Amino acid sequence: GIHFFSSESNGSHNEEWTLNDVDVIIFCSGYDYAFPFIDGESNLEFENVAGERRVRPVYEQLWHAQYPSLSFVGLPHSVVPFPLFEIQSTAVVSQLISRVGSVGLPSLSERLVAAENDANSGGPVTPGRVQDTHFLGSYQWDYCRNVAKRAGMYNDDMENYIATNKALYDRSGKERKGV
Repeated sequence: GIHFFSSESNGSHNEEWTLNDVDVIIFCSGYDYAFPFIDGESNLEFENVAGERRVRPVYEQLWHAQYPSLSFVGLPHSVVPFPLFEIQSTAVVSQLISRVGSVGLPSLSERLVAAENDANSGGPVTPGRVQDTHFLGSYQWDYCRNVAKRAGMYNDDMENYIATNKALYDRSGKERKGV
């Protein structure tokens, strides 16, 4: 890992390398979701309790269950973020423009029930914790496939894209754990 940062040399160092010309270092160690633009005046059913790391009612961890034109790209955590966000973004657009081949969202009542079940499930690991509602980890690959299918963009190329990202995720996980 990194041993130290030096403002004098504008870089960071460890035993094997030096990284120079660093403009910004951002340390992130967990987060809470925050949507300050959604408040009591928004006239929108929405719950985001600080510390819970859960947003509701959200259908498929992406669309507001009641108002699906409002989407929350990037809610899932413990994922390969940008490929997942790209797939989510394409799915959002597919619903807004009724993309050929896309699968429409279910009825309002079905979305609300599914969103409530998801919010109370504690995520894909049993027994779940409310803080893990948006955790995907190794479950992200099936999630990506399902969202890609809904967007009408699931094919062999998408499967290869998902498989490549899974291989990178698995490899980096092994390296991180020293396996």
